[in-house]
Amino acid sequence: MAQQVPARSTRCYSYDILVLDASYKPTLATVQSLGRAGLRVALGECFVDCDPSLPVLAFRSRHSARNVVFPNYATDPSGFAKAVIEFVRAHPTRVVLPNSDGTIAALMQYREQFTDLGCVVALAPNSALEIANDKGRTLELARQLGIDQPKTMRIESMDDLPAIFTEFNFPFVLKPVASWADRLGHRVVPVEVINEREAVEVTQRFLDGGSLLAQEWACGRRESVTLLMVDGEVLASCGGYLRRVRSPSRGHRHSGSMRGGISARCAQSPAIDGN
Repeated sequence: MAQQVPARSTRCYSYDILVLDASYKPTLATVQSLGRAGLRVALGECFVDCDPSLPVLAFRSRHSARNVVFPNYATDPSGFAKAVIEFVRAHPTRVVLPNSDGTIAALMQYREQFTDLGCVVALAPNSALEIANDKGRTLELARQLGIDQPKTMRIESMDDLPAIFTEFNFPFVLKPVASWADRLGHRVVPVEVINEREAVEVTQRFLDGGSLLAQEWACGRRESVTLLMVDGEVLASCGGYLRRVRSPSRGHRHSGSMRGGISARCAQSPAIDGN
């Protein structure tokens, strides 16, 4: 859920939106959609998740009015955030849209500085992000709401593994409590382990970044729903599913479908348009 942006009545804006993480494929689709809607779009990248020697496709879009390279948020998160703030100060921008765990983590504590510049970071409130970014807290909230979930146990040290081996059959999944690990400087993704050797190896690696969770393997169709909300109103939605098939050799085949919708108000919302 994003905060409403003040109407552009007393401030002259250079850009309607600065979209970060330009190397991501969804960013290319985003800039195309926003550009076609008549919005003036700037793009930012800092080459954490991509090779700087390779072209950033979104930078080549005719809908990008400006391309900016920012400091690396993995090695210098405060420098990254301050550079984005200085860009907004020099080139007034109505909305900043981060698209990765790393950019979100780097910008969260600076939201008031963006507000002072008449800019909104298009994110849910920090109180909601703190729950969403912590898988343990997310699962606890789901339990309180009566939502089913896989059997889960928390791992704080290697000493917890014997109890995990007693409670879980292989394969099971190990995942970090938080996907973005500041101590590691990169995003950590869940790993399926098929024996004790793999479980020990992955646990040791994940613990370098913080606590982790062990979960029973949940096979079948994976479903997801993404909402764009402003002041409690759903302006756009996207739902999809992914069928996951596991072979004895641990190979995976994925196939799926995605369907989305956008409300008539989305393109006219003061949170994202130029009015």
